Amino acid sequence: MAAGVQSQTEAGHVDLILEQIDQLPTLSPIAVKVMAISESTTTDLIEVSRLIESDPALTTRILSLCRRANRITANAITTVDRAVVMLGLDAVRGAMLSVEIVELLTGDNRDTSQDELIFERRELWRHCLATACASELLAEARPDAVGGYNPSEAFLAGLLHDLGKLILDRILPRAFAKVAAICQNQQVNIAEVERRVLGIDHHVAGKRLAEHWGLPHAVQDVIWLGGQPAESLPDLPHRGLIGLVTIASALINNLHIGWSGEFGRQRDFTDVCEEYGWAGEMVLALEPELERRLASRVRDLGLEDEVGSDILLSAISRANERLGRMAALLEHRASQAARQADALQEITSFHARAPERRSMTAVLGDIVRSTQKVFGNGICAVIVQTRPNAPWSAVQIGSDNRPASRWLLDQPDTCENLSDLLDSDAGMGLDAAQVLSWLTREFPTPSRPGHHFRLLPLEKGGCGGVAAALVHEHEDLTASVGSDGVSALASTWGAAIVAAARHEGAKRLGERVVEINRQLTDAQAKLVEGESLARLGELAAGAAHEMNNPLTVISGKSQLLAHDLRQQSQREAAQAIVSASHHLTDLITSLHIFAQPPVPSRTEINILGLLKTASEEAKQRFDGAHGVRVIQEGQPPIGYVDEEQMRSAVTELILNALQSGPRRDVEVRAQIDPLDDRLIISVADDGSGMSEHAQRHAFDPFFSELPAGRRSGLGLTRARRFIDLQGGELRLESKPSRGTTATIVLRDWRKPASSASASEAA
Repeated sequence: MAAGVQSQTEAGHVDLILEQIDQLPTLSPIAVKVMAISESTTTDLIEVSRLIESDPALTTRILSLCRRANRITANAITTVDRAVVMLGLDAVRGAMLSVEIVELLTGDNRDTSQDELIFERRELWRHCLATACASELLAEARPDAVGGYNPSEAFLAGLLHDLGKLILDRILPRAFAKVAAICQNQQVNIAEVERRVLGIDHHVAGKRLAEHWGLPHAVQDVIWLGGQPAESLPDLPHRGLIGLVTIASALINNLHIGWSGEFGRQRDFTDVCEEYGWAGEMVLALEPELERRLASRVRDLGLEDEVGSDILLSAISRANERLGRMAALLEHRASQAARQADALQEITSFHARAPERRSMTAVLGDIVRSTQKVFGNGICAVIVQTRPNAPWSAVQIGSDNRPASRWLLDQPDTCENLSDLLDSDAGMGLDAAQVLSWLTREFPTPSRPGHHFRLLPLEKGGCGGVAAALVHEHEDLTASVGSDGVSALASTWGAAIVAAARHEGAKRLGERVVEINRQLTDAQAKLVEGESLARLGELAAGAAHEMNNPLTVISGKSQLLAHDLRQQSQREAAQAIVSASHHLTDLITSLHIFAQPPVPSRTEINILGLLKTASEEAKQRFDGAHGVRVIQEGQPPIGYVDEEQMRSAVTELILNALQSGPRRDVEVRAQIDPLDDRLIISVADDGSGMSEHAQRHAFDPFFSELPAGRRSGLGLTRARRFIDLQGGELRLESKPSRGTTATIVLRDWRKPASSASASEAA
């Protein structure tokens, strides 16, 4: 959220709180009139008495307060007139306001069954009333230090100094309970937390209500500025009253009477007294009288049910209770620190094992072992997706205590990316039951009855799309190492997964670069070869055009000459001319294959029959003692190829093998690769093999290492051309003196389904 928008939101929140304060009940009309009359310099005491007497309940309370006032030692006060005359208007006004405010704010609007509401309103009232009594005593002890205000006004100021806390608790009970809980857990000043959580502290809230009620300005400033160091106070005419109430509140906190809602570190009581020019020993000497007066005020205000008679004994009990809470909190923090130390130790050990991890599987296996060490049993696996839309994998610890990796081929419905599943608690908006069903299906049943699998995100796909999660069956992982420890461990494991993914990505990139370079080299070689074949094709086209007619004449004339000649030697010479012209014609025909490649005419043929036909043709063309053995593995396949081109290619390969001088029969084998359904035809011999130079140039036109005149050097070139036309690939593997294996690999050798359906329909 932008800073401007956030400040506007906070300002609106504060305005709403202040508006609720302004809507609180006001003082009674009688109290308002009494306050207005008392401010006048010409106050009519009889008029004040009549106003008070118009409210029987208020009259009873005022008389009760007056009868118990310390300064009245002789005659009993039985009328309001006498109380006003004997005590004075200020004392009567203070007593009346005390009764009014207690009645307005002692009601509890909260649901007391909610244990999380730890703010103790009754104890705060006890603190406020004790502060009021202490303020009254201090004003009586040193009238010169009060700044012109009498003890009754000091009592009222002390009673209302923490009015803002009661107001915030009344209008925002749950939010203020949260404030109290934060103060207790963090041991900080309550005003700081109020401003952070609510946007307003109890000083401002109390001042606003005091203005709403029309309380004296001195009381308003005590509520607003009380508790501050003396040097930070502005120069006000009632500065002495603010200091007196601050000292009184510090005294009550020092005696542990009631509870002020403060958990932060308190200033030293003696230092507070010295700041405002008071002697700490003199203030502490008021403790016995404070106990008696507080008990009397409790009875006078009708709060016997709220506060017991033995005030100080109760205060000691409450102090011990708070010390117990503090000890429990310190013990909890010590335990939390120990758990975090365990997490830190495991993080250190995990980093120390980094050089031993060479792969992603090793990293995930180490993470699983690390989680078992930290969290104990109940750790199932680590699942990871290295990039968006990539397969998911999981690593578990097998029965042999070694990491076992497997692919998760069945992801949750409509969820292709693990990061989507980890984006929200329910998993990308998926139904929680779907996620639970998927986890139960993919992983073994939880080892503990009644437990279910859960996911702890380790990486949510922010770094290069890597996403990872820990699959476990613990209800709360923070019980082992605390929430901070879990967060630190998850970040450490997630960072290791990301680093491993990047490392493997770099390796894959390097391998890809090598593969691309290899493909580029092959492409360059094929380009050179293609250019050579193109030039050869142009040459063949031109030669065929220019040589066909002369060759036809030579062939025809030489055949007639051989027929007419009588002498055997002359007839053989003429026949040699005929053979040479036929050979040259065949050569030009072969060159035509490169100049104008024929379009394959595919038909369904028996591959085994094709191989046998090719082997017979090769044996007829080769005059030698070695034979050819055709081997078929499994059912003879039916191929959808150009029969003539395939037979010619296989024949050339067999002739090449027979000419290598094999010691045993040449083996011709056909088989189907079960992994990708490729048809593989191999021709193997154990002859002389091929040199490295011959392997590099084996498919070059007119290349041959055989003696001159044996072959034209176009056999392998023509065979490869025929295989390329079938969409296949021809490979050669050879070692000198150990033989050669020529392999034909056909991927699209089966008849397409659409063609088969059309044939069946016809």
